[in-house]
Amino acid sequence: MITSFFLIGLVDDLIKVKFKDYHGIPSIIRFLLELVLSLICLYYLQEHYLFENINLLNDYKINIGKYIFILFPFILVGCSNSVNLTDGLDGLSSSLYLLAVIPFILFSLIEKEYYLTYLLISSFGATLGFISFNLHPSKIFMGDSGSLSLGLLLGISAIILHKEIFLLISGGLFIFETLSVILQVSFFKLTKKRLFLMAPFHHHLELKGFKEYQIVMYFFIVGLVLSFASIILIILF
Repeated sequence: MITSFFLIGLVDDLIKVKFKDYHGIPSIIRFLLELVLSLICLYYLQEHYLFENINLLNDYKINIGKYIFILFPFILVGCSNSVNLTDGLDGLSSSLYLLAVIPFILFSLIEKEYYLTYLLISSFGATLGFISFNLHPSKIFMGDSGSLSLGLLLGISAIILHKEIFLLISGGLFIFETLSVILQVSFFKLTKKRLFLMAPFHHHLELKGFKEYQIVMYFFIVGLVLSFASIILIILF
Protein backbone atom coordinates (compact mmCIF):
# COMPACT_ATOMS: atom_id res chain seq x y z
CA MET A 1 0.00 0.00 0.00
CA ILE A 2 2.77 2.41 0.92
CA THR A 3 4.61 1.36 -2.22
CA SER A 4 1.55 2.13 -4.37
CA PHE A 5 1.30 5.67 -2.99
CA PHE A 6 5.05 6.03 -3.46
CA LEU A 7 4.64 5.09 -7.12
CA ILE A 8 1.83 7.62 -7.61
CA GLY A 9 4.09 10.29 -6.15
CA LEU A 10 7.06 9.09 -8.20
CA VAL A 11 5.13 9.32 -11.48
CA ASP A 12 3.88 12.75 -10.44
CA ASP A 13 7.44 13.90 -9.68
CA LEU A 14 8.76 12.50 -12.98
CA ILE A 15 6.09 14.31 -14.98
CA LYS A 16 6.96 17.58 -13.24
CA VAL A 17 10.71 17.16 -13.75
CA LYS A 18 10.89 15.47 -17.15
CA PHE A 19 8.04 17.29 -18.92
CA LYS A 20 8.25 20.54 -16.93
CA ASP A 21 4.56 20.19 -16.11
CA TYR A 22 3.92 21.85 -12.75
CA HIS A 23 0.56 20.09 -12.32
CA GLY A 24 1.89 16.53 -12.67
CA ILE A 25 -0.80 13.84 -12.71
CA PRO A 26 -4.25 15.41 -13.22
CA SER A 27 -5.77 15.94 -9.78
CA ILE A 28 -8.97 13.97 -10.47
CA ILE A 29 -7.00 10.93 -11.71
CA ARG A 30 -4.66 11.09 -8.74
CA PHE A 31 -7.56 11.39 -6.30
CA LEU A 32 -9.37 8.40 -7.83
CA LEU A 33 -6.21 6.28 -7.73
CA GLU A 34 -5.65 7.14 -4.07
CA LEU A 35 -9.30 6.48 -3.24
CA VAL A 36 -9.35 3.05 -4.91
CA LEU A 37 -6.06 2.04 -3.30
CA SER A 38 -7.33 3.17 0.12
CA LEU A 39 -10.45 1.02 -0.26
CA ILE A 40 -8.33 -1.97 -1.28
CA CYS A 41 -6.10 -1.39 1.75
CA LEU A 42 -9.11 -1.20 4.05
CA TYR A 43 -10.55 -4.41 2.58
CA TYR A 44 -7.40 -6.39 3.35
CA LEU A 45 -6.85 -4.81 6.76
CA GLN A 46 -10.34 -5.89 7.79
CA GLU A 47 -9.15 -9.49 7.69
CA HIS A 48 -6.90 -8.78 10.67
CA TYR A 49 -8.44 -5.80 12.47
CA LEU A 50 -11.90 -4.67 13.57
CA PHE A 51 -12.78 -1.15 12.49
CA GLU A 52 -16.37 -0.72 13.63
CA ASN A 53 -15.42 1.75 16.36
CA ILE A 54 -13.32 4.86 16.75
CA ASN A 55 -11.71 5.19 20.16
CA LEU A 56 -11.61 8.52 21.95
CA LEU A 57 -10.01 9.28 25.30
CA ASN A 58 -10.83 7.06 28.29
CA ASP A 59 -11.71 4.25 25.82
CA TYR A 60 -14.95 6.00 24.88
CA LYS A 61 -15.97 4.57 21.52
CA ILE A 62 -18.04 5.83 18.61
CA ASN A 63 -19.61 3.17 16.42
CA ILE A 64 -19.26 4.10 12.75
CA GLY A 65 -20.74 0.93 11.21
CA LYS A 66 -21.17 1.18 7.45
CA TYR A 67 -19.54 4.61 7.36
CA ILE A 68 -16.17 2.92 7.65
CA PHE A 69 -15.84 2.91 3.84
CA ILE A 70 -16.26 6.68 3.81
CA LEU A 71 -14.30 7.71 6.88
CA PHE A 72 -11.17 5.61 6.58
CA PRO A 73 -10.41 6.37 2.89
CA PHE A 74 -10.96 10.01 3.87
CA ILE A 75 -8.33 9.60 6.61
CA LEU A 76 -5.81 7.85 4.36
CA VAL A 77 -6.18 10.16 1.36
CA GLY A 78 -6.45 13.24 3.57
CA CYS A 79 -3.43 12.38 5.69
CA SER A 80 -1.17 11.56 2.75
CA ASN A 81 -2.08 14.74 0.90
CA SER A 82 -1.79 16.87 4.04
CA VAL A 83 1.84 15.87 4.42
CA ASN A 84 2.29 16.48 0.70
CA LEU A 85 0.83 20.01 0.91
CA THR A 86 3.09 20.84 3.84
CA ASP A 87 6.18 19.84 1.87
CA GLY A 88 6.91 23.32 0.54
CA LEU A 89 9.92 24.53 2.53
CA ASP A 90 13.27 22.95 3.30
CA GLY A 91 12.90 20.62 6.28
CA LEU A 92 9.29 21.55 7.06
CA SER A 93 7.34 18.40 6.24
CA SER A 94 10.10 16.00 7.31
CA SER A 95 10.60 17.67 10.71
CA LEU A 96 6.87 17.73 11.41
CA TYR A 97 6.57 14.06 10.46
CA LEU A 98 9.29 13.16 12.97
CA LEU A 99 7.29 14.87 15.71
CA ALA A 100 3.89 13.54 14.62
CA VAL A 101 4.97 9.91 14.43
CA ILE A 102 6.47 9.68 17.96
CA PRO A 103 3.10 9.20 19.75
CA PHE A 104 2.16 6.43 17.31
CA ILE A 105 5.45 4.64 17.97
CA LEU A 106 4.55 4.69 21.67
CA PHE A 107 1.00 3.54 20.94
CA SER A 108 2.26 0.63 18.84
CA LEU A 109 4.46 -0.51 21.73
CA ILE A 110 1.59 -0.23 24.21
CA GLU A 111 -0.74 -2.18 21.91
CA LYS A 112 2.04 -4.73 21.19
CA GLU A 113 1.83 -4.13 17.44
CA TYR A 114 5.53 -4.75 17.14
CA TYR A 115 5.66 -5.10 13.35
CA LEU A 116 4.14 -1.65 13.09
CA THR A 117 6.63 -0.43 15.69
CA TYR A 118 9.53 -1.65 13.55
CA LEU A 119 8.07 0.05 10.48
CA LEU A 120 7.46 3.36 12.26
CA ILE A 121 10.92 3.38 13.85
CA SER A 122 12.43 2.59 10.45
CA SER A 123 10.56 5.50 8.88
CA PHE A 124 11.65 7.73 11.77
CA GLY A 125 15.29 6.76 11.30
CA ALA A 126 15.14 7.17 7.52
CA THR A 127 13.51 10.59 7.86
CA LEU A 128 16.06 11.61 10.49
CA GLY A 129 18.85 10.73 8.08
CA PHE A 130 17.06 12.48 5.23
CA ILE A 131 16.44 15.71 7.13
CA SER A 132 20.16 16.34 7.62
CA PHE A 133 20.32 16.90 3.84
CA ASN A 134 16.89 18.54 3.61
CA LEU A 135 17.36 21.47 6.00
CA HIS A 136 17.91 24.90 4.47
CA PRO A 137 19.68 25.10 2.11
CA SER A 138 18.54 21.63 1.07
CA LYS A 139 20.64 19.30 -1.06
CA ILE A 140 17.75 16.89 -1.70
CA PHE A 141 13.98 17.17 -1.44
CA MET A 142 11.23 14.75 -0.53
CA GLY A 143 8.90 15.20 -3.47
CA ASP A 144 5.43 13.72 -3.77
CA SER A 145 6.80 10.17 -3.63
CA GLY A 146 8.18 10.68 -0.12
CA SER A 147 5.47 12.91 1.33
CA LEU A 148 2.55 10.77 0.13
CA SER A 149 4.22 7.63 1.52
CA LEU A 150 4.91 9.13 4.94
CA GLY A 151 1.45 10.65 5.17
CA LEU A 152 -0.15 7.33 4.30
CA LEU A 153 1.94 5.52 6.91
CA LEU A 154 0.80 8.02 9.53
CA GLY A 155 -2.85 7.50 8.57
CA ILE A 156 -2.63 3.69 8.47
CA SER A 157 -0.93 3.67 11.87
CA ALA A 158 -3.75 5.71 13.40
CA ILE A 159 -6.36 3.36 11.91
CA ILE A 160 -4.64 0.12 12.96
CA LEU A 161 -4.08 1.41 16.50
CA HIS A 162 -7.60 2.90 16.73
CA LYS A 163 -6.06 6.27 17.61
CA GLU A 164 -7.49 8.38 14.81
CA ILE A 165 -8.24 11.18 17.26
CA PHE A 166 -4.50 11.67 17.82
CA LEU A 167 -4.04 12.65 14.17
CA LEU A 168 -5.87 15.84 15.11
CA ILE A 169 -3.29 16.51 17.81
CA SER A 170 0.16 15.31 16.79
CA GLY A 171 -0.65 15.90 13.12
CA GLY A 172 -2.44 19.17 13.80
CA LEU A 173 -0.14 21.32 11.66
CA PHE A 174 -0.62 19.07 8.64
CA ILE A 175 -4.37 19.54 9.05
CA PHE A 176 -3.94 23.29 9.54
CA GLU A 177 -1.95 23.57 6.31
CA THR A 178 -4.65 21.66 4.42
CA LEU A 179 -7.42 23.79 5.90
CA SER A 180 -5.58 26.94 4.80
CA VAL A 181 -5.76 25.69 1.20
CA ILE A 182 -9.45 24.78 1.50
CA LEU A 183 -10.27 28.17 3.04
CA GLN A 184 -8.25 30.01 0.39
CA VAL A 185 -10.03 28.29 -2.49
CA SER A 186 -13.50 28.58 -0.91
CA PHE A 187 -13.04 32.22 0.04
CA PHE A 188 -11.82 33.12 -3.45
CA LYS A 189 -14.76 31.38 -5.13
CA LEU A 190 -17.22 33.23 -2.88
CA THR A 191 -15.65 36.71 -2.87
CA LYS A 192 -13.09 36.72 -5.70
CA LYS A 193 -10.59 37.84 -3.08
CA ARG A 194 -7.75 36.01 -1.34
CA LEU A 195 -7.93 35.18 2.35
CA PHE A 196 -4.15 34.59 2.48
CA LEU A 197 -1.45 36.03 0.25
CA MET A 198 -0.76 32.44 -0.80
CA ALA A 199 -1.70 28.96 0.39
CA PRO A 200 -0.66 26.72 2.08
CA PHE A 201 -0.11 29.01 5.05
CA HIS A 202 3.69 28.68 5.14
CA HIS A 203 3.82 30.46 1.76
CA HIS A 204 1.66 33.24 3.21
CA LEU A 205 4.29 33.76 5.89
CA GLU A 206 7.01 33.79 3.22
CA LEU A 207 5.26 36.60 1.37
CA LYS A 208 4.85 38.43 4.68
CA GLY A 209 8.64 38.63 4.85
CA PHE A 210 9.55 35.76 7.18
CA LYS A 211 12.73 33.87 6.36
CA GLU A 212 12.39 30.23 5.36
CA TYR A 213 14.35 28.94 8.35
CA GLN A 214 12.22 31.11 10.68
CA ILE A 215 8.98 29.60 9.40
CA VAL A 216 10.32 26.06 9.74
CA MET A 217 11.50 26.85 13.28
CA TYR A 218 8.10 28.29 14.30
CA PHE A 219 6.26 25.30 12.86
CA PHE A 220 8.70 22.93 14.55
CA ILE A 221 8.09 24.53 17.94
CA VAL A 222 4.31 24.26 17.55
CA GLY A 223 4.68 20.68 16.29
CA LEU A 224 6.86 19.85 19.28
CA VAL A 225 4.18 21.17 21.65
CA LEU A 226 1.49 19.12 19.89
CA SER A 227 3.62 15.97 19.98
CA PHE A 228 4.39 16.54 23.67
CA ALA A 229 0.66 17.08 24.37
CA SER A 230 -0.09 13.75 22.68
CA ILE A 231 2.47 11.97 24.83
CA ILE A 232 0.99 13.55 27.98
CA LEU A 233 -2.46 12.31 26.95
CA ILE A 234 -1.03 8.82 26.42
CA ILE A 235 0.36 8.86 29.95
CA LEU A 236 -2.84 10.23 31.50
CA PHE A 237 -5.35 8.11 29.63
